[in-house]
Amino acid sequence: MERRTGARTQDPVKIRLFPSGETLIGRCGESFLAVLHEHGIPVASECGGAGTCGKCRIRFRDAAPPVTSIEIRHLSADAVAAGWRLACRQVVSGAATIEMGASGAQGDGRPLEYLIGTDAEEASCGEAGDGPHAVAIDLGTTTLSLCLVDLGSGRSLCTIRARNPQRRFGADVISRIGHVRQRGQSGLDALQGAVVDALNRLLERLCETTSIRTTSIRRAVIAGNPTMLHLLLGVSPVGIDVSPFTPAFLEDTHCEAETVGLCLGRGARVETLPAASAYVGADVVAGLLAIDLAGGGERALFVDVGTNGEVVLAIDGRLAACSTAAGPAFEGASIAQGMLAAPGAISSVRIHDGVVVCNVIGGGDARGLCGTGLVAAVAELRRVGGIDASGRFHPDRGERWEGHGKLVRFRLSDGPWPVYLTQQDVREFQLAKAALRAGVECLLERAGVPARDLDAVRVGGAFSSGLQGAQLVETGLLPGIDRERIRAVGNTALQGATCCLLDPELALSARDLANRIGVVELSGDPRFLELYVAGMAFPGVEGGATQ
Repeated sequence: MERRTGARTQDPVKIRLFPSGETLIGRCGESFLAVLHEHGIPVASECGGAGTCGKCRIRFRDAAPPVTSIEIRHLSADAVAAGWRLACRQVVSGAATIEMGASGAQGDGRPLEYLIGTDAEEASCGEAGDGPHAVAIDLGTTTLSLCLVDLGSGRSLCTIRARNPQRRFGADVISRIGHVRQRGQSGLDALQGAVVDALNRLLERLCETTSIRTTSIRRAVIAGNPTMLHLLLGVSPVGIDVSPFTPAFLEDTHCEAETVGLCLGRGARVETLPAASAYVGADVVAGLLAIDLAGGGERALFVDVGTNGEVVLAIDGRLAACSTAAGPAFEGASIAQGMLAAPGAISSVRIHDGVVVCNVIGGGDARGLCGTGLVAAVAELRRVGGIDASGRFHPDRGERWEGHGKLVRFRLSDGPWPVYLTQQDVREFQLAKAALRAGVECLLERAGVPARDLDAVRVGGAFSSGLQGAQLVETGLLPGIDRERIRAVGNTALQGATCCLLDPELALSARDLANRIGVVELSGDPRFLELYVAGMAFPGVEGGATQ
């Protein structure tokens, strides 16, 4: 099979994929990453092709090109000798045969497409009933989550999650906006097409599982940050990334499904929920609706953990919010063996007397590490002295420590595909937790409220189910808060969107709620930067207990 990307100003160059034999047409001078993107081939490139993440690994089956200095920093000597290179660093100069695999990112040889393209999780699903049906969607930067609802009975029938394929254009919204800036309408079309195609595939999976037809789905309510909603609707997000951070719209929108390209019933309506600002989005508004934080008289904190981490402080019904660029570590996307909280993922870790016990979702052999597993692994290694206060590994001579220098790693599980925690994984965790911690402390300082005086802390996000409050405090992600007051509440964005499907009055109240939120802009705030740097370190450990 041969795919063409349109007219070329130079002679075409054939790039063959191994082992499928599929042939792509590229042109001399463009990167292999660009060719793969143009043909819709899924490949991880969380830095948007800047060469900093080291994820876009391809193997040249014939003579490999010379290795670059950037590649040397990301690839082992054995990988280089075997022909592995970074697709963003190598340019097309002639015909080539390349292999895309997980040998670089995961080390187990499974196809990369499986890891980033079809890594989907379904809950235990109920019978569909007569309908009509609707779907709630959380359009996350890293994770897409859908819930199918029977409007007749009001029951949630089935949920499904999968990686957002827009990751190949960059792990964060800034990288994706940059792609639109660079490519214009073609870049916007590519980003919209990627997410619409993924949503349609997930909708099809939901319908197959529950034995209904997509034509019975009459409505969709969608939550997400403003950039993600702009990209879904085919509206340029350029302007969100630079001061004064101006989106094309913040209000709720309504259109027919076919206008967006979603395969729902004829005349089905699609509604996006309103946002408060360019970075405090509809996902936060939906979350506040789901946990009813805005109406109480208590002092409460809501932390929505995701690639963009949002924090909302509620004091006597008044709301203040901020957004921080936490990165995708908590959703497993920037972790060497990271994955969704799906079967095979390590979700918790316990170390006692040198014995490591991992809980694996679904039982069986582990094949990766999800967000809760990452938090637990870091907390446990910190507790037993394997990680110092600066975040550096301090390996003993135990048999679970492997490698030397920068390549040292800790083996969490055995089996056919051992799962490791690497030094870089710990650094990714530190970057994410420091950003969230700084955002929390900024809001508390501005309100003059000590953390110990909070009545409740709710931690939401697609990955948050199963988080332990003690570990959040022990790792320094949250300040010194009574751990009994911390509760993980799961994917509140999806919960809120589902509530709005079932209660039209609630959907209308979302507009008022969005307008009530006082947004605190942290960009350039010197205090935020101070707190961010301080938040990189881990709290002290004394006598086996975190202080």
